[in-house]
Amino acid sequence: MRLAVCPCFTGAAPYAARIASITCSRFYSFGFSTSFYLSLATLFVMGLSDVVSVNIRHTMSQLITPDEMRGRVGAAVGVFVGASNEVGEFRAGVMAHWIGLVPAVALGGAMTVAVVAGFAALFPVLRRMRNLDPDLLVHDYRPPHDRHAAVLRIHADGLA
Repeated sequence: MRLAVCPCFTGAAPYAARIASITCSRFYSFGFSTSFYLSLATLFVMGLSDVVSVNIRHTMSQLITPDEMRGRVGAAVGVFVGASNEVGEFRAGVMAHWIGLVPAVALGGAMTVAVVAGFAALFPVLRRMRNLDPDLLVHDYRPPHDRHAAVLRIHADGLA
């Protein structure tokens, strides 16, 4: 709800980490649940947290990417995200066949935790990201463009 009310909130990295931990904990709850209603609730929370996580990731990638590369980066992200869904479904089906449904779901949650921890270790800049304000993201994580430098020169010279 916080993201819908104020999309440029502070504390982006800790919030994203909490969303990932919610998703991972719901994997375990879903995998070991014997109640239909608990399973339904955990799937709802997993889906909701995934939507928030996707929103944060796409906002960051679109804002940090230079203007002239945004279309290409967006297309590449779309291809990889689309392909990762199918690869993940294939992995889940194969693992469920090999080791059983409950261990496969639990292993999927553990793999998600490992990936989040790995990315946090490999890319410390993601942990330091504290705000999703577009102006601050562009200022902090993207070098200035020639187009912006030209506009600044025009204003500095008093031509505008």
